[in-house]
Amino acid sequence: MHAELGQRLNLAGVEADARAKGLAAYPHTVIISTLGRRYVSLDAIVDHGPLRHGKETWARPRRMSANDGNSYIVKVRNGEGSKSFFNEFVASNLARMIGLSAIEPAIINLSSGLIEDSRDLRSAQIKPGLYYATRYIEGAYTSTDDVAPSIQPHTVANIGEVPAFVVFGIFVNDKDRHGGNALLIRSGSDRDRYRYLLIDHGHGFGGPKWSASEAANLPYEVEGVPWFTDGITGEGDFREHADRMANLDECDIDAARAGLPDSWDVPAGDYKALRCALSSRSPDLMLDAVRSGRAVFSGWKKTGVKRRDV
Repeated sequence: MHAELGQRLNLAGVEADARAKGLAAYPHTVIISTLGRRYVSLDAIVDHGPLRHGKETWARPRRMSANDGNSYIVKVRNGEGSKSFFNEFVASNLARMIGLSAIEPAIINLSSGLIEDSRDLRSAQIKPGLYYATRYIEGAYTSTDDVAPSIQPHTVANIGEVPAFVVFGIFVNDKDRHGGNALLIRSGSDRDRYRYLLIDHGHGFGGPKWSASEAANLPYEVEGVPWFTDGITGEGDFREHADRMANLDECDIDAARAGLPDSWDVPAGDYKALRCALSSRSPDLMLDAVRSGRAVFSGWKKTGVKRRDV
């Protein structure tokens, strides 16, 4: 772990600073108080197999039970030279920092004994160590699942967050936005109501093998919009979110990285370039990217909001 992580951060101070920047005002604010904490790795004790049989994905997610009594989705592929675990961890924390409905990262330890007991893990040559994971959510769906056609825009309780999801994808330059990672979970006790939960950022920051030079020139582009866009009528739906994300500073980026295992970290020069790029993202260029991709928003009006003076 990084040396500064031996001490718990003053979470009240983190929250107060976030509120001063307007980072905690979303109606769906999630867990800012856990940001900056020291993450504790859990031990996987049972491997239940691939998350989706017959649908191999790059990260090869598997469902596993851990020693805290919960089940997790564990991504067992990072790969030599890959920054996907770093990307997942930092991007997820940034999303939660600004109050988006985003899944919380977890760190799962795969022991040599567990791997020896799993023919799949042995054949895939998975090595003992720390892996990126998220809590398994019973009854969760993606827009590619069979149940998806029965889910309509009016049944998604937080559909108002979609513009923020789109802008966040631009902010972190996420290259992997598709129906398979548009996660829907049950909203409370109402079985006919759902909520979007933001997941899968392994291809953020330009991809799993970004370099310092690529980070320094992080593009502004819409790489996919897998969520319902009903209700989006123009640029004005995105401006507040672009402004809020552009307000993140280098200390915020550091807070999102806090707790990252050393084995997932990136070279100092690469992190410095990314930290500088993220803390200087332009809200106007984010809005330019939205305008360029407006064809995917069926309700976009032909006469939108004019760009403000820079």
